[in-house]
Amino acid sequence: MSAHAQFESPPPRSWEQFEELCADTFAAEWTDPALVRHGRAGQRQHGVDIVARHGARWPIGLQCKKKSKWPVKRLTTQEIDQEVMKARKFRAKLQSFYILTTAPDDTAIQKHVREINEKHASSGLFNVEVLGWSEIVRRATLHAAVARKHFGGSSNEPPSPLLAVLFASQHLLELKGVDLSLTCRESTTQLSRNRRGPHKWQLLSASFMDYAMPRARKLPTFITALSEVPAPGNPLGVRAGGEGGTTPALAVVINAIVDALSEFGVPHVEMPATSERVWRAIQDAQTKQRGMS
Repeated sequence: MSAHAQFESPPPRSWEQFEELCADTFAAEWTDPALVRHGRAGQRQHGVDIVARHGARWPIGLQCKKKSKWPVKRLTTQEIDQEVMKARKFRAKLQSFYILTTAPDDTAIQKHVREINEKHASSGLFNVEVLGWSEIVRRATLHAAVARKHFGGSSNEPPSPLLAVLFASQHLLELKGVDLSLTCRESTTQLSRNRRGPHKWQLLSASFMDYAMPRARKLPTFITALSEVPAPGNPLGVRAGGEGGTTPALAVVINAIVDALSEFGVPHVEMPATSERVWRAIQDAQTKQRGMS
């Protein structure tokens, strides 16, 4: 028996990692080496993130919907209806359409999908399948290479998924709205692992063994510019080196978080920007807006 059957696997930290997990899982599940990820963020995809073949059935469209772990977000019937309508516009005509989500499996969702399939069968349209996180994990861990890549070789071999991947076009982020907000909120959890234990008051970021250090390949491209402002406190106008050049990074990260949360009315987030602190800032802002309306 696989060691993965004995443990609960958390969803990936980023939508990019989740999409890659889904692509790897179904390429192995359906023995489809030609499976391809369709477009990328910011491009019109008609609800299809991955195009695959299962035996003689082609094309099969897969839509990957990552949901927040905390606060918990669930897949809704309205979202399913919206994605199905988009998939009907995909060319060539789909044979099957899968919605893959990190949300929990839900009997009400499955009932709604069966009703859609009854209507589609009478109209000659594609069948729809919705797979929740536990079912995706079950299928993924049936394939050793996929399980090793995304979940580690065993319970003692944890995975190292991407912190986040943010695509940019003409120096502007392509992710917007809720997707950008979700990415920033979950990334802050990894950037700020400096909480103390509730009883022992022990730092949880005492070394790089515990602190999630973001690497260059996990971040978007940057534009660099020189801003030469002489220091007024000495004749040469020189400023100190060392850590002075890194301190603006803290403000940049917080500004990015606040910008992503602006649609919720959040004006400021205190450091460290933990997931709980970000969530509370959203709740406080929304409570304040309801009080003003």
